[in-house]
Amino acid sequence: MKNYWLLFLFQSILIAAAVFNISFKPEALAVKNVATTDWTITPIYSKIYFDNGVIKEEGPLLNAQKTGWWKTYAVDEVLVSIGKYKKGLEKGYWKYYNAEGSRAEEGNYEEGEKVGVWKKLYPNGQLAGKEFYDTGVKEGFWKSYYENGNIKSESYFGNDLKEGYWKEYFNNGVLRKQGGYSNNIRIGFWESRYESGQTELEVNWNLGKQNGWAKRFFENGKVKWVGEFENDQKTGLWKYYHSNGKLMEEGYFSENVKVGWWRFWDENRNILEEGDYANNLKSGFYKTYYSDSMLKTEGYYINNEPTGEWRYYKENGEFDRIIKIEDDE
Repeated sequence: MKNYWLLFLFQSILIAAAVFNISFKPEALAVKNVATTDWTITPIYSKIYFDNGVIKEEGPLLNAQKTGWWKTYAVDEVLVSIGKYKKGLEKGYWKYYNAEGSRAEEGNYEEGEKVGVWKKLYPNGQLAGKEFYDTGVKEGFWKSYYENGNIKSESYFGNDLKEGYWKEYFNNGVLRKQGGYSNNIRIGFWESRYESGQTELEVNWNLGKQNGWAKRFFENGKVKWVGEFENDQKTGLWKYYHSNGKLMEEGYFSENVKVGWWRFWDENRNILEEGDYANNLKSGFYKTYYSDSMLKTEGYYINNEPTGEWRYYKENGEFDRIIKIEDDE
């Protein structure tokens, strides 16, 4: 009786093993299944390498197009980006990394175009900027930040063009520059400041060019120069000053070149020289002075070269001598 039960148990084990082998045999190993796989709907995992053998990109391909999750790497094997593709175009949330492996930029794609809010990051993870896109086009209000979190700039885009009022700041929070744009072109009044908050430059813009009166200041608040622009060219009367506020030089410009009568002074308002200019060169009658403003010489220039008779005077104002300068000819 005992032998009967042993025989029955042995036969049961054999039958169970056979059933298990048939039921759990991986179908992927079946040759008939491999031969009938539809590769038009089955992705193939792909890897692309640099010339030195380091992996450059990896992810699935479907019909020779990137699909699903892909990663890209730098030649030193640091991760550069990770995100999804659909039919060869970026889709969904993507992350980009810097050379140290920290996140540098992240945001969403739709059919290969940036959409919505994109963030730029410093290596320490601090927000560097927020950008807005509409199907790859810059739109709306943008902000950038210093690494300590202080605001760096505020700007606005419309249909990929600079629009509206723009501001830039120093790291200490002081306004650095402000002014307006229209269709990517500077317009209206623009102001620049020193880090101390003192105004540095005031200028008007029209159709992307400086037009009208402008002023530049020293950091101590004194005017450095004042003059007029016409289509980015200096024109009319211009005045330049020393840092103590005393007039240094004044004269006329025409299309950005000195013309007409110019005068020059030292920091104590003593006149140093004066005379005619043409095309940025001394041309015509000219005078020079001693440091106490007493006349020193007078004569003529042609194209920045003295010519003809020059009269010389002593420091006490008495006439000294005449020197005749012959032309090179």
